[in-house]
Amino acid sequence: MMFLTSPLYKALGVLVISVLPVNLQTNDGETVTGELAGFTESAVRVDQNGRSVEYPFDDLLSLSPIELDEKTGPKYRVTLIGGSRIAAQDVSFADGTLVVQPRRQDPIEIPVKQVKSIRFRPSAVATDASWLGIMGRESRGDTLVIRRPGDRLDPQQGIVVSIKEDKVGFDLDGDVVNAPIDRLEGVVFGGGDSVVENAEVQVTDVWGSVWSLVSIDPSTGADPLRMRLTPAVVHSIPLRHIASIRWSGGVSMLAANEPASQSLRTYFKTNVDDQLTSRFFGPSREGETDLLMFGGSSIEYRIEPGYRILAGSIRRHEEVSNASKVNVRIELDGKPVWEQSLPDAEPRGFEIPLEQSRRVAIKIEHGTDGDLGDTVRISRPRLLK
Repeated sequence: MMFLTSPLYKALGVLVISVLPVNLQTNDGETVTGELAGFTESAVRVDQNGRSVEYPFDDLLSLSPIELDEKTGPKYRVTLIGGSRIAAQDVSFADGTLVVQPRRQDPIEIPVKQVKSIRFRPSAVATDASWLGIMGRESRGDTLVIRRPGDRLDPQQGIVVSIKEDKVGFDLDGDVVNAPIDRLEGVVFGGGDSVVENAEVQVTDVWGSVWSLVSIDPSTGADPLRMRLTPAVVHSIPLRHIASIRWSGGVSMLAANEPASQSLRTYFKTNVDDQLTSRFFGPSREGETDLLMFGGSSIEYRIEPGYRILAGSIRRHEEVSNASKVNVRIELDGKPVWEQSLPDAEPRGFEIPLEQSRRVAIKIEHGTDGDLGDTVRISRPRLLK
């Protein structure tokens, strides 16, 4: 917190603490207003009319400042296996440890095994789908993602050995090259771990970082917020940097839900009943988390309140060797929000804000050259709180 330390206040021996007025949103829809007085291991404390009141985390949906001073954050984004997405103005890597420097906060030392990716460029419509698709692929080795002309991303497999002085040291089959960061989209670290998306506590700060926590350490209203990203990694931010705190995170896999509707429109007209065709060739679940869809098919799901993001990736089915043109479109409440053609076998990813949408539809559209091989895998389509 900020303190008033003018000579007059020092002479009086008084420290005046600036307070943070906040709104608390409870699970039953009530909004509570007060001055943030700190945290216990399981509750938020706020001062209301001169008395301290505790609200258990289990009873809360969110906390947000009444007045928010939003900032323009740095362009680097570091994604951790634990789910945090850190806006960083600088990063360095050596000897198995990544040092992340957020803006106007202390640096964080993180074992590289807990890091999923570093993106050196801001999010952009032209490259987001390709970048998220590369992030979603399984790879034992690391991936150096080069930015080519025409916004094309070129992933190269190898090992990241260092990051320093605006260069990434990258081992390509035994030869180490120093790739300038200004020619890269980012790096994705290898390993089988996927990013955790169901953290019970998420803190968003004014610089654009989203911190996924295992717990909040006890503190007073005069202390910074102490966040445990893992049991061993702790990071503190000033209370004035808090944009929001959300509890009760969760993930809903679309493949596990009952569709509100689904259909199939074949490229060539047939005399077969549409319902029978849809039953055999319409959208279906593959495994526990994926959807399998053919050209001309669509599927729609209801969105329960509380979910904020639709995420997943889309690619041609791995058994398809010859294919015609195919296009994928995602709609929210009937309005297109994401669209990609699939000219190759590379995955395209998506992270779409849901806002107040109540329905999501995924549609696979034929091109003008028939429906050969128009089989698409929707990998882990999911709703995130």
